[in-house]
Amino acid sequence: MTDKIVVTDEDVDRFLQAAFDLRDPDGKTPGDAIMRRMGLDPSDLLLGNPSDEVAHRHGDFYRAVARHCDDKRYITWEADLYALVAIMPKGEGRIFGG
Repeated sequence: MTDKIVVTDEDVDRFLQAAFDLRDPDGKTPGDAIMRRMGLDPSDLLLGNPSDEVAHRHGDFYRAVARHCDDKRYITWEADLYALVAIMPKGEGRIFGG
């Protein structure tokens, strides 16, 4: 049985701020950079099934937050498993209170 991941407003805010701060000139942010900024181990991001249980939980958590942000239209994904994302105007509005 898998524990349900609860995504908080604080998690969303940390994700969006990292995606905004770390974006490249084309507006895209690598998921591993977001994970590092959030204090997560990015080694699971593309592997999907690492031997390290902590990295696996971190990858699941990152994808849950990214999926939540995608569902809210704060971001769009640019690569599978949210390995590359772009923040949308609605996401920027959340960061800046607009």
